[in-house]
Amino acid sequence: MREGYAWRRIGENIDFALGVAATLRGRTEAEEIQLLLEYVPQPPFDCGRPELTDPQLVERVRQRLSVAVHSIQGHAAKA
Repeated sequence: MREGYAWRRIGENIDFALGVAATLRGRTEAEEIQLLLEYVPQPPFDCGRPELTDPQLVERVRQRLSVAVHSIQGHAAKA
């Protein structure tokens, strides 16, 4: 199973490289490269954007972010 930081970075780098190829050489060239690589990104979950996932999950993530932001703000105020 593909997990972890290294696998995410590889996918991000391929996505970036395909975007650069499209900018420099055109979409057709980038699509040819993607086909040559047989690169078919398949995220393990279909929840990469709030509108694609369960509203309860979105709310839990927002709550976690709120706690994290308040914690950071508290540390910054002390500095």
